[in-house]
Amino acid sequence: MELIYSLFENYGLWILVTVVFIAQMGIPIGSMFFLMWYGSTLENTTTLLMTLPIVTSAAVMGDMSAYFIGRKFSQQLIQAELKYNWIANKTQQSHRLINRYGKWIISLTRFLVTGMGPIVNYLLGSQKYPSRSFLLWVIVGETLFCLELLYFGNRFKESWEDLLSFISDMGWLIALVIISLLLLKKLLSKEKSVATNNI
Repeated sequence: MELIYSLFENYGLWILVTVVFIAQMGIPIGSMFFLMWYGSTLENTTTLLMTLPIVTSAAVMGDMSAYFIGRKFSQQLIQAELKYNWIANKTQQSHRLINRYGKWIISLTRFLVTGMGPIVNYLLGSQKYPSRSFLLWVIVGETLFCLELLYFGNRFKESWEDLLSFISDMGWLIALVIISLLLLKKLLSKEKSVATNNI
């Protein structure tokens, strides 16, 4: 951590770009922390708006790199499906989920449940999700992600660390609520189907 801090002092934005890029590929380097910390060092809104497209581009490139790595190894996934039925079943389930909620899954794992982002990148790449659609929703999600962290860091210069913990916890809480609602909807539709068949 001290090494990264010293690199930030010397190279600033270039280190942030590298950190954000690597984080989207699944290496837990703390991009949320460094984005908000860097935001707290910015002097005004103008510098924030100048920083935003650079950092967002790095995040998008990291996402797309992970996506294409997943795509490259899609054949290995097919072979695993042929060998293990449970992998095939899980893949079919994820296909159905992605076909129905793909754009929401991509967007929300960029700025809300960020820890799931790299997993989604590799998974959608391996399942050959349309690259243009993936890119579009990645751009939307990453723009929101970088903007909210840079802005809050800049807005709450003295208490941004406490705010970061709150944002992280709220993201997982909202995700849990969404998953619970989806499961409840699925259970209710099953019960309705059973009741209809019994009539």
